[in-house]
Amino acid sequence: MQYGDFMKDVRERTGLDRQQAEKAVRATLNTLAQRLAGGEPYDLASQLPEELKETVALTTGAGAGVHWNAEEFVARVADREGASPEEAREHVRAVFAALSDAVSPGEFEDIVSQLDRSFQALLPAGVAGR
Repeated sequence: MQYGDFMKDVRERTGLDRQQAEKAVRATLNTLAQRLAGGEPYDLASQLPEELKETVALTTGAGAGVHWNAEEFVARVADREGASPEEAREHVRAVFAALSDAVSPGEFEDIVSQLDRSFQALLPAGVAGR
């Protein structure tokens, strides 16, 4: 998926303008890179549009596998994005949905396999966390 298509997908799901959507995407991807363990952030980055690769691969603590539950995850995204937790929750949902369309099914499954059940409401319909 191209960068423009990815961002359009997020904007359409959220109703955000370009600048706000960019903040939401980068805040979510930064936080996800810290949440995922081992080499998974780099595997994810390899499948993202060029403009988003560094957002994941160069995040401080990428691959740290910090075990935030969904509520903590959303709070961190909200803080990075400068949004309320309710707004950030909707943005995270949109970014996860766009990710499920942008990366291979196997890669998305690898990501989801590292998220606990508290993330269920943030994932696209039909996708289950562990």
